[in-house]
Amino acid sequence: MELQEYILLRYKPRKRKAKPEDGSFRLLNSAPRFSLSNSIDTCSFDDSFDDDEFIIEKQKSSKRPLPKVEKTFMEQVFAIIDEKGLDDVETYKKANIDRRLFSKMRSDMKYRPSRDTAFKFCFALELDLARAKKLLSSAGFAISRSNMRDIVFEYCLTEKIYDLMKVNDKLYEVNVEPELQ
Repeated sequence: MELQEYILLRYKPRKRKAKPEDGSFRLLNSAPRFSLSNSIDTCSFDDSFDDDEFIIEKQKSSKRPLPKVEKTFMEQVFAIIDEKGLDDVETYKKANIDRRLFSKMRSDMKYRPSRDTAFKFCFALELDLARAKKLLSSAGFAISRSNMRDIVFEYCLTEKIYDLMKVNDKLYEVNVEPELQ
């Protein structure tokens, strides 16, 4: 599938909502409109309620197990490097990442990369789309259908285009500034 076809199928630009001109706004998309000129009702709170007591009782009564903590971004990266039998030097060179930055990442497993660094690792490790999404989510990122760069990245991962120069060429094709350099 060509890039242009893929974009037509996947790209959903953000729609901007028109703001009302009367200065009013909606609360949580509710039907009634409120204006800053409306009177504000005040209410009093009962001081007899102790928040700390409630929280402690709630914690004691909760028998649910704690949610499973997933591996951090860097733990996942190094697990994939080991799984694929790759060399660290080969990986950071392919991702076009500085040796000192990679060393910092290696020493701090809780390191949170930038969005571009996270994408660079997805391409350097030659991940499929599902695994790339999982890796990105561990760093707090997602592939957005309203961002043209993300659609191009998704296309490249789907089509197994892992060379950063070719990814940048695809970005140029759709007039998006390449940032994976």
